[in-house]
This record gives sequence, C-alpha cells and structure tokens, in this order.
Amino acid sequence: METGVNDIHVVRLREGEEIISSLVQYAQERQVTGPFWAIGALDEVEYAFFDREKGGYDPRRLKGFMEIVSLMGNITRLEGDPVVHCHIHAVSPSGERAAGHLLSARVSVTCEVFLITARDTIERVQGDGFNPIRD
Repeated sequence: METGVNDIHVVRLREGEEIISSLVQYAQERQVTGPFWAIGALDEVEYAFFDREKGGYDPRRLKGFMEIVSLMGNITRLEGDPVVHCHIHAVSPSGERAAGHLLSARVSVTCEVFLITARDTIERVQGDGFNPIRD
C-alpha cells in the first residue's frame, strides 16, 4: 500500500488517561489512521510479548512512576474500527523496565503523542494469529 501524509496531529494525554483507549477514541472521532510516536510518563503499564507457538500474548504489568523512553506504533482500521498497535520501552527510577507490545498504560504526568495522519485509510485484514496491514 502506498499513501501520502495528510496532516500532523499533536495529542496531549493528561494524568489518569489510558493511552490505548484514548488513541482509539481520538482516531474514531476524527476518522484518522497513521504512524505515531510519544514521550511522557506513566504510573502503570501492561505490556506483552507475542508467543508465536501459542498464538497469543504473554502479559506483564509494572506499577509506579516510569518515564517513556520510546513509544511508537500505528493506528489502522480493522473492519471499520480503529486499532492501535504500538510498542513501548519505559523505565522506573530504580531501573525496572517495561518493553514490548503495549496492552494498556495510565499516564502519570503527561503523554505527548505526535500522529502523522495518512491521506488514505490504512486497513488491517483478519489473519491467522495476527492481523497484518492490507497490501
């Protein structure tokens, strides 16, 4: 699939907001898809690694203050609904790390998201164990 850039959105999430659901809502209200990246801080994160043999995720959870070192992903559509797929790397003051597929995260101070919206809708297709982007 080829598409161009439509616009750049700067989305500020506030303390207590959940990142994935907030981005799904934002995408639904504005009918946008595209790649994004973010920085900020969290007080709780659930992340996972994809287990190819099981065909599912192995979830893990961390609580307490963490800085987002890297958060990047994309917003696409699957059967018309927004899907947020992203990976996170966050670290606590003591050095505990959360790195992998982001399932949920609660903002502690702020989260600044930079979304590049695509000119055309980026869609996913139902797959076997995962839902790839449509060619």
